[in-house]
Amino acid sequence: PYVTELSRVQAVGHTDKRPVVGGRFKSNWELSSARAAAVIQKLIESGIIQSRQAEVVGVADTSPLSLAETEAGYAMNRRVEIIIDPNYFERDAAENDAQGQTVSMDDVQIKK
Repeated sequence: PYVTELSRVQAVGHTDKRPVVGGRFKSNWELSSARAAAVIQKLIESGIIQSRQAEVVGVADTSPLSLAETEAGYAMNRRVEIIIDPNYFERDAAENDAQGQTVSMDDVQIKK
């Protein structure tokens, strides 16, 4: 499987450069974030990932694939990229082990 319990899944939402007019979204930032959130929600509902593994990013029209001002160019830019970091939580646990330290309550002093 591509996604395990050690994976982090990031959904990055994109829009074309045309301004949002009407509807429920006020900007391309909101629209791109909602696109990414919808993908993550579906992955969670389908049991593919847990919510702790998810990250949603909206980038509006800042990273176009196409500069063509055509319907085909605009369509290429309306997308959600899914980025899987397969060992994110394994590295996170290792870093915490390396940085963490145990403090005994005998070592704790509270000044009044």
